[in-house]
Amino acid sequence: MDLGSEPVVVRTAPALSPKSPPNYPDLCGRRRLQHEVQILNREIGFLEVNSFFFLTLQVLDFVTFLLGIVLLVFDELLLVMLFIS
Repeated sequence: MDLGSEPVVVRTAPALSPKSPPNYPDLCGRRRLQHEVQILNREIGFLEVNSFFFLTLQVLDFVTFLLGIVLLVFDELLLVMLFIS
């Protein structure tokens, strides 16, 4: 049993190379859920912008209504002042 006479063979694993994603399905649905979250985030942003626009229009309508009332009262005051003088 002479160790020097037998060749020593060392096996190594093949070199790693980049691979494409595996072909098995996404069992947990992670990619699908991420896509749904992105869609919901876009819809939330859209609704935030639209709700801000809608509230702005409501405030403008209210201010216009109040301004109309103030102008009517001012016109009545002017008429009263013209009759008095």
